[in-house]
Amino acid sequence: MSKKEGDFSTLINEKRGAHFRREIRDFFPLSAKDREILYNLSLNSRMNFTHLAELSGLSKQVVSYRIKQMENRGVIRGYQAIPNVALLGKTHYRVFIKYGSLDDATEMKLVERLQAIPEVSWLTLLSGDFDLEFVVWADNVLAFERVYDGIMAEFGGHFHEKYFSLGTRVEYLPLRFLRDEESPAPSMIFGGDFDRRELRPWEKSLLLHLNRNGRLSYRELAKMCSLSEKAVKEGIETLTESGILLGFGIKINPGLIGYTYRKVFLQLSDPSPKTVELLAETLRREKSVLFLVKTIGPYDFEFELIHAPLQGQVLPKAQGFPDGHLLR
Repeated sequence: MSKKEGDFSTLINEKRGAHFRREIRDFFPLSAKDREILYNLSLNSRMNFTHLAELSGLSKQVVSYRIKQMENRGVIRGYQAIPNVALLGKTHYRVFIKYGSLDDATEMKLVERLQAIPEVSWLTLLSGDFDLEFVVWADNVLAFERVYDGIMAEFGGHFHEKYFSLGTRVEYLPLRFLRDEESPAPSMIFGGDFDRRELRPWEKSLLLHLNRNGRLSYRELAKMCSLSEKAVKEGIETLTESGILLGFGIKINPGLIGYTYRKVFLQLSDPSPKTVELLAETLRREKSVLFLVKTIGPYDFEFELIHAPLQGQVLPKAQGFPDGHLLR
């Protein structure tokens, strides 16, 4: 699939249909060094090679070489900033679709259509109860409705089932499944009640470029944003201190390293805040869990995890990652 510069970046590991499948020869066996590097990048994908080498117990040369190898093989698909969109006045709408009759060509058109919508910040192709998920970051329900109705008008006839929910709190956890020993689980959380803050044009530009590539140097960012390197450094610090910029994440391809990606939907008999927090606390102790999502809708809670598949189990069909496209 071609991708124009500046478009929302959708990662597709595997997909229904031979034109998206990967062969066993594409698998990339991770070494202990690779695992340590990926784990530390998941804590902060913007850290420099010196700091990364110190944390990983490796030389800068080894770190640089191993990262380049994983990038070239597609294990590392990119690095992005993680903004707190709630602080920007955005609501996190999640739409899930089950197809009725939809051939590969039409599905490609649907994916391309979603990629072209600035408000769509996340797109995932699924296998199971649902075939597709997309996330809309919108200022209000009417803004979401315009996006939703536009998609339904064009493709709704191909959908068998659909529903949407509001994600009120999303928690990102590092890639702890890469470590044998127990690791602390610092997390990044967006959501909650905040006073809305308007970004200045240069802040939008800076945050957008960091979403596209969180490892861009101050010099590269300064050139892209028409700022001085000092202004870029101070801008990142200000966005971080204000809570708008939560941190920097890494995009990986689980299928290439022999893992499968799962999304779990829960309907709770007791969805009280106390029960939800007890559930979240339990899941935080599981090394395979990556995301915790408190929702309002048909389901009360969702979480996502990566784990090694059982023998004979089919690998994941697809996985998508956010790109901050709406910040353009």
